[in-house]
Amino acid sequence: MNRTSIAAKLLLVMGLMTTVTVPAFAEEGEIPEESAEVITEETPEEESLQETEETPAEETDETVTEEGEASVPEETAVTEESAAEESEAPASEETAVIEETPEESNVFEVVSDVNPMYEGMVNTEQLEEAYAEAFEAGESNELLNAARTCSSVNEAAVWVRGQMKSRASVMTITLDVNKSGWANVSAAFNTIFHQILDGAFQHTGAGTEGDYLYWHYAGASAGGNYQNLTGYWRITMNLTVRFNTTLAQEKTVTSQVTSILNSLPIGKDSSDYDKAYYIHEWITRNVRYTDASDYASNMYWHTAYSAVVDRSTVCQGYSLLFYRMALSEGLECRIVAGDGSTSGSAPHGWNIVRVDGKWYNIDSTWDAGRSVSSWNYFLAPRYPFGNDHRPWSQYAAASFANSHAVSTTAYSKARLDTVKNFVKRLYTNCLGRSADTKGLLSWSGLLYNKKRSAVEVVSGFFFSKEYTNKNRSDRNYIADCYKVLMDRSYDTGGMNNWLSVLGDYMSRRYVLKGFVGSVEFHNICSRYGVNAGSISCTEGRDLNRGVTRFVIRLYREALGREPDIGGLNSWTKVLATKTMGAKQVASQGFFGSKEFENKHYSNSVFVDKLYRVFLDRSADASGKRDWLNRLARGTSRMDVVAGFAGSAEFAKLMRSYGL
Repeated sequence: MNRTSIAAKLLLVMGLMTTVTVPAFAEEGEIPEESAEVITEETPEEESLQETEETPAEETDETVTEEGEASVPEETAVTEESAAEESEAPASEETAVIEETPEESNVFEVVSDVNPMYEGMVNTEQLEEAYAEAFEAGESNELLNAARTCSSVNEAAVWVRGQMKSRASVMTITLDVNKSGWANVSAAFNTIFHQILDGAFQHTGAGTEGDYLYWHYAGASAGGNYQNLTGYWRITMNLTVRFNTTLAQEKTVTSQVTSILNSLPIGKDSSDYDKAYYIHEWITRNVRYTDASDYASNMYWHTAYSAVVDRSTVCQGYSLLFYRMALSEGLECRIVAGDGSTSGSAPHGWNIVRVDGKWYNIDSTWDAGRSVSSWNYFLAPRYPFGNDHRPWSQYAAASFANSHAVSTTAYSKARLDTVKNFVKRLYTNCLGRSADTKGLLSWSGLLYNKKRSAVEVVSGFFFSKEYTNKNRSDRNYIADCYKVLMDRSYDTGGMNNWLSVLGDYMSRRYVLKGFVGSVEFHNICSRYGVNAGSISCTEGRDLNRGVTRFVIRLYREALGREPDIGGLNSWTKVLATKTMGAKQVASQGFFGSKEFENKHYSNSVFVDKLYRVFLDRSADASGKRDWLNRLARGTSRMDVVAGFAGSAEFAKLMRSYGL
């Protein structure tokens, strides 16, 4: 069966092409079994294709179609990086000898590929005329605007994809091909031409590649020449490619899509459902089916450009725009072709999207102009959608259907709505206002997709700039915690306890940690179907309340002031982590500090402070007199400090603080 035959119409919608036999559509990241080179895609990056070694169509393990055409089995894929390092030519070209083949011309006959979707709009003759204009004798070097020497078919496919995205129409590839297994050089040339196209149109997950690139492609022609060397052919392949849009038009599409997406309340953190909903809603509200008289013959109306610029297009334009917008937001999406009728031929295109791990149908064309309540084709299951949307056979084939099987049950957003209600509570009880749509979709998406726990989201609200700017008092903060995290008003005992905690310089995050560990909070999370999670406190003052109280006492008794948060966190952390001991912190850290020295306390005041800090009492007369005498006889202040720090009374005091 010829690729350009009427019987093959729209059989290659997903970018799988071959001259060997009509293929079933391959699944994402897979080349049809007719291709000698298997190219898989694991990431949206251009360079991520994978390949296998080329296998000629004439090998003994080939299969034969009902039409009698050969089909090459698939090979095991290898990474592009390893493929790029492999050469199909002998290790050294210095030993290559040009073979004499006087009976065979070294110039290839021009071959063409027509995208079956556009058979009525473009034909082989037009493509070959374009090729002749670009590569007439002696003119190729002047007209050539892209050239590349490639080490593998896979590398060539990736490079051609990049050129196609830039809408290059003329390009040349030089490739060394091992002769082993090929019947002749023409068979190798034809197969490699289509393998390169197959790889170039492979679905990668990037919005400007895969289905988007293929559905804008009209056709291509290839010709060229070769050198007949020992063990391999050095093939120079000249390509001319025709697209339905120009580079300037694609830049406009990119700008328009970016602007549209920025106007929507969705973002990368939104749920799959919300991404699909708002994209579908925008398209169906803003794009109408064209009433242009030439829509059936003019490829302009079959582009995403007509959809965003004219806001008027046909089903291809609707599907391409949805595909581009969805993938830009991280929503998995493909374009499907089939018959839009209950019977007979009525070529039509729509999308499938992956929401919460399952594939669903979306047809923005048929929902266009309808109110949301009247949508019939949004996240539709296989049936009844399939009654008047009948995908062609390639989509039913295992190679595609196994990885893109549309759900048999309708999508339910009940759980998502429940999660949104949890977030709405936070807006009401924490920020005192209704949720804005963008914020609601972002926070609920993070919770729903389990990228954030309930505790993390709650923390995001309580420690947001908006809440902080409210300057809530400690009492009001605690009251908010009771309302949000326990769903009740505070009790007097509980309020007083938490006020005491904050009075000991523990952070508000420390208080929040106490609330989210409660049974009441976990019950709320269960009710709304969200993961409670946990919270950690990393500030030194929050690591051990006893240690924090001990350090506060040093600030007050030794330095005569309240602690600064930075200093408090520093000293409490070294104590809590046992980097320094309590004796060392009190003696060297406080009494040996520059701040204490600069106070120039008299010996009498100095000794009084030692009694308060280390013995937790006022000085007795005889004891104070003894220490003052020692200082008068020349004992250093730090030696006196050491005497107090080593006392039994101080050891008992440290134990009372958990030290």
